Amino acid sequence: MKFSALAIGARFRFQGGEYTKTSPLMAEPHPSGERRLMPRSAEVDPLHTTATRTGDLTAIPSEIPREQLDRVMQQLAGELSELIARSGLNAAQSSELARDLQRAFARARQALQLPS
Repeated sequence: MKFSALAIGARFRFQGGEYTKTSPLMAEPHPSGERRLMPRSAEVDPLHTTATRTGDLTAIPSEIPREQLDRVMQQLAGELSELIARSGLNAAQSSELARDLQRAFARARQALQLPS
């Protein structure tokens, strides 16, 4: 399948690595790493077959209500806090990671124009 046919957010394999499509021309490797510019014509192997083609948008809502998005962001923040607590990191490391995540959430909420 061509990279251009994947939906944003779809996972795929390319040249022996696993990636997630993050924009029409960019992909992020797994588990993590530097984003990569992908040719639209690159042949990739989708890792999940549902809703991977851009023509199949039935699984992606065109709009998400602000209240629902806010609620999901709050739930995700709570779940991440629980994961940090169970991570086995020492107190200083846990605090630093929690602060970094709070800043990232604040930036995301600001980008989505959600209340802080």
